[in-house]
Amino acid sequence: MITVVGRIDLSRRYCACRHCGTSRVPFDEWAGQEKGHVSARAKRIVCLAASSWSFDQASKNLLEMTGIDVSDRTIRRIAEIEGAKAHARLASSSLAVADVKLAKGNAEFLTDGTIVNTREGWKEVRLTVACKRPTGEGRDPAAFTVLESRGLPPPTSRLVLVDKLSSEGMGIAWKGLSARLGWGTGEGVSAISDGAKWIATQVGNVWPKAERVVDVYHVSQHLHACGQSLHGEGTPAAREWAADQLRSLVREGAVVALWSLERQSESQPDERKKAALRQLLGYLRHNVQAMRYGDRIRLGMPIGSGQIEGACKTVVGRRLKLNSARWLPSNVEPIASLCGLQYSNLWQTYWQARAA
Repeated sequence: MITVVGRIDLSRRYCACRHCGTSRVPFDEWAGQEKGHVSARAKRIVCLAASSWSFDQASKNLLEMTGIDVSDRTIRRIAEIEGAKAHARLASSSLAVADVKLAKGNAEFLTDGTIVNTREGWKEVRLTVACKRPTGEGRDPAAFTVLESRGLPPPTSRLVLVDKLSSEGMGIAWKGLSARLGWGTGEGVSAISDGAKWIATQVGNVWPKAERVVDVYHVSQHLHACGQSLHGEGTPAAREWAADQLRSLVREGAVVALWSLERQSESQPDERKKAALRQLLGYLRHNVQAMRYGDRIRLGMPIGSGQIEGACKTVVGRRLKLNSARWLPSNVEPIASLCGLQYSNLWQTYWQARAA
């Protein structure tokens, strides 16, 4: 058997019934050992290695750092099995949300998608982050000039979930998450995203009273794209135009900013440029109620989705997007969930519960 102190030889009695086929290993039942030749504590270390490095590198590092000699195939198999259990626990357990539920601060919900290379091509996985964050220092939106770090307090607690679900499936998963967190209709919850229509629809279904917030950096990207269509790609005039529109959006509010853009569209004689303005207006009109940036800056609340962007890089990108990595689609959620345990600061809590 492989243990945290290395391989040990262990003789165990194996009992089987000739009639019904039932089998037992009494020692394993007494010791809490699951099926296999790797101890529970060693599995925990193996999973930590598997979520940190490629499987072949994990095998080498485990031998070097701990003396545990496990093949990359064994590491892969254990990580897939234990990762599937972790994914199920994160998706349904009240223990997974306990820290976020009890933490102090304002409730935040963030979601985004990223792609992973699989043996069936590139597949999208969707991340969900639920957290609590204290209110930051309020600022006068009239003083806003350019996007910059506001130095908001870090979250007091956070939970990340990784799923390969449809839009409707994500909505169902969010309903279950909301029930575990006790968020009800979402009053007091900030739902921050990139402004995708499917997210707005599902968030509205689950949390009708949540304050939906479109990530200000995504809005800035749309403004810069339009500015390049109007004034030329990479020109100072394009950058200044986009910066002016963003300042208007933050200082004066979405309604005034949209009114100004509509006047620009009406007076634009060039059809190509007019089309660019119409496309921008379509995006902004759909999200007009989700761009209360001035109010949120005044209250010391976030207007960007940096936390979900960081989760995509830390939970998925760091491990599942290694060079030449191509995953079985069925293994994306398990491995990402092991990484999510660490990002959510639930690693020790999860394994202690598994051992109980």
